[in-house]
Amino acid sequence: MRLLLQPQPQPQTERTEFDWIDARVPDLAALSVGETTVLRALATGSSNTAIATALCVSERTVESHVRSIFVKLGLLQCADENRRVIAAVVWTRSAA
Repeated sequence: MRLLLQPQPQPQTERTEFDWIDARVPDLAALSVGETTVLRALATGSSNTAIATALCVSERTVESHVRSIFVKLGLLQCADENRRVIAAVVWTRSAA
């Protein structure tokens, strides 16, 4: 069970063009180990085929993880947004 706490004031930081992503996408803690591994590879620009080869899994498994990543991060299919790029930005910003 999660306790709802008052948000702590964050120090004023420089705004970037990707701030809207941080406001909309939940924490990466919801991802499984496999999903996190796929997301890390996705963030390097790897294709599903390359990720599958590197992880010694089927391409279908990678596709399943990618779909699950999109759902857990709230990245619904939209013609105006590239979900792979947004997911990569989320990963990159969380690793910083």
